[in-house]
Amino acid sequence: MPNKILDDLIAAKVPSDTILAVAELIAQAEVNRHIEAENSIRRAKNAERMRNVRARARTCKHVQTPPPAYTTPPKKIEPKKVLSMPIPSDWLPDLEFAKARGWPTEYAQAEVQRFRDHALAKGRRCKDWQAAWRNWVTSPFQQTLPVNGHQATGGTDDEFERRPGESLGSLGRRLADEARRREHAAGIARPDDSLGERRGGD
Repeated sequence: MPNKILDDLIAAKVPSDTILAVAELIAQAEVNRHIEAENSIRRAKNAERMRNVRARARTCKHVQTPPPAYTTPPKKIEPKKVLSMPIPSDWLPDLEFAKARGWPTEYAQAEVQRFRDHALAKGRRCKDWQAAWRNWVTSPFQQTLPVNGHQATGGTDDEFERRPGESLGSLGRRLADEARRREHAAGIARPDDSLGERRGGD
């Protein structure tokens, strides 16, 4: 649905500033939807917990035997947390995954260097660098490449999902960039509105 709204705005040649405002409203609505879903889950859990408490209370009223002596419960062993870390100097990407997505070997190797330079320049820390690489390969903003004689499709509704830690402003700018990219692809972009011209810093 957000994808269709964005395409309709582009087709109507709506200014990018207006598209940015609409994108921010879409993002806020998505946030509100997630909050409401979380609240519904929390209320259901609280209701289940209260039912269990009342059930235990009714059971205790009919128990005639004394309660067992208290013993210290065994210490719960917490699973070891995986910490975020900078990209290792000896890290090697899964090139087969990129090739399966239609990337030629030379292009994939060039993207590996871009991926590593980007991580180092931004000081990125990650728990799973292979997963980060797969996200890089499948990003809707990647250049489309021919796959088995057909042009790969670029972009899905995933680009409208708010990423962890992403502000509404960053989401809006990202959606506005996608709108300008589609304008260029459709040949209706204005000369003074080049792709990424007004993109803010991360």
